[in-house]
Amino acid sequence: MDDIWLGDTPQINENVKKLRHRPAILWHIDNEVRAIINCKINPENISHCTRVAKVNRQNSRPRAIIVQFNGTKARDEFLAASINFNRKKPVDKKLNTSFVVEHLSPSNKNLHAAARSAAKEKGYKYVWNVRGLRTKTHLFYCNLMNSCYDIIILTETWLNSGVSSLELFDDRYVVYRRDREVSDFHCTKEGGGVLIAVLKSLKSIRNKSLESGCEDIWVTVEIGDHNKYHQISFCGIYLPPPVQKTILKHFIDNFSKISDKINSNVCIVGDFNLATIDWEMESLTEGYQTSSLNQLFIDFVNLNGFKQCNSVKNRMNRILDLVLVDFSNIEVSSSVDRLCSEDPLHPPIVVVLPLVKESNLSYNSINCKRNFHKVDYQAVNNYLAEIKWEDLFMGVTDVNVLVNMFYREIGYAIDKFVPVSGKSRNKYPPWYSNCLIRRLKEKEKYGKKYNKFHNPLDNLSYRLLSERCSKLTMKCYRDFLAKTEQRISRDPKHFWSYVKQKRGGTSSIPAVITEGTRKYSNGDDICNLFATHFSSSYMNPNKIIPASVYGDLNCCCQALGMISVDREQIMKLLKSIDVSKDDNNKYKKYGVSIFVVYQFCMI
Repeated sequence: MDDIWLGDTPQINENVKKLRHRPAILWHIDNEVRAIINCKINPENISHCTRVAKVNRQNSRPRAIIVQFNGTKARDEFLAASINFNRKKPVDKKLNTSFVVEHLSPSNKNLHAAARSAAKEKGYKYVWNVRGLRTKTHLFYCNLMNSCYDIIILTETWLNSGVSSLELFDDRYVVYRRDREVSDFHCTKEGGGVLIAVLKSLKSIRNKSLESGCEDIWVTVEIGDHNKYHQISFCGIYLPPPVQKTILKHFIDNFSKISDKINSNVCIVGDFNLATIDWEMESLTEGYQTSSLNQLFIDFVNLNGFKQCNSVKNRMNRILDLVLVDFSNIEVSSSVDRLCSEDPLHPPIVVVLPLVKESNLSYNSINCKRNFHKVDYQAVNNYLAEIKWEDLFMGVTDVNVLVNMFYREIGYAIDKFVPVSGKSRNKYPPWYSNCLIRRLKEKEKYGKKYNKFHNPLDNLSYRLLSERCSKLTMKCYRDFLAKTEQRISRDPKHFWSYVKQKRGGTSSIPAVITEGTRKYSNGDDICNLFATHFSSSYMNPNKIIPASVYGDLNCCCQALGMISVDREQIMKLLKSIDVSKDDNNKYKKYGVSIFVVYQFCMI
């Protein structure tokens, strides 16, 4: 239904008017409401206005007005304007005497009333620059898990060497940090710090040679666009207030020195704390009166061909966070998804580059794995016991060949008895609840609808779902941490795996590897680089050192002793394995260890 319900609108003596004047009066009321809530809808989109009869004729409230629109989008724009008006206005300036709602059928009205009553009884509430991350690690991490940004730039992080980057970011990102303690200015004071995080699917590398003594960090990212790649050097910077002219001049002089070394486009994002510059003026050159500090920065922007693209103002109607670029086709807007609680002086912004992201590293695309939890180990034991190992190993004296033959038979057994199952395609962490996953999918659906149709009601739904997802994510993460703490005595392995993950114990392929002046970004080249580097640890069999180098080996008084191992020693070591740390106790049920002991002794 494409109708709107206007309730408690005064009838202004409509009953005494002639019938032909009633539609005009209703249209006038509708126009007044649209003007108050700033709803810019063409009157041609409204097809009909009428009042409806009362259910209870004794009720003194005026009859409601039904406004019928020609399409769903016009109706949604009217609803969104009314909701935004009531959110922004104080209590005494809301549409209190009149209300605007969607016209629902009687059954849907009853369902809506029941839902509101249940929410009121259970107390459901959904609440909407970072200004310090040390006390917001859990909140930031949970909100990050629900986002999909390619590049994240943070200023005034307040981080130090005691805070790991893995406490804030998951393994999707490569994190580059420059905390205040390693800068030349204010290094003895708390606060400050900048950070740039880049998805691992993008080629990125930090350029320390471009950094100044201020709190700035430079990262070069290679972004693909229809088989063409563009390099953009991103700079994150923070200048603490009050900005000193010597510090600003140091940053500008350093950029003048390094500008010739930059062979890519430049994007400088950060908090310069220059609040008195009016960036809305068409020209900041001739005739613009300002302080010497502001003029110094304006000259820097104009001389280097930069353009300030951020127009999102803070609560004080000022712009502190700047986006300076030397290229076009860039969009800057207010961010809907908050990674942490919003600082009213530094509203978060989103910078959109019209480029297509392409993955640079190819990963293993095999979507199946062996499921050892469903193996019939008694059948495996019988199969291996039927193999005539004496005949198989007869005449073989090389221990390496024996081991390869042993592993080959084990491989045949695995192929025969271990079933193959598909890998889990779940892109969410294991501690996400089903309710949270449903809300995230619903949020993604409304985000796609808004990007395609630009319906303001879809945008409101997306914002509401973002708030709910943030709250649910924090609850799930707190429950996960509580369960992990409770399982320490029963399952310490689970706890230490979590600690290892936060300490950076997990391995991953970096996007770019450097060796001297050479850079490698292809997966095969990176693997070959590691193989070449560690090949020096192994002896080349083609370069056998002759015995004459060491003299007469037959006269050596020391000789390599024979290694003898009996079954009792191997069995004792196998029994000493603590199988209680393995959740799957099925492995120890059958006597496979007897067979393993026998084959070890033969080899």
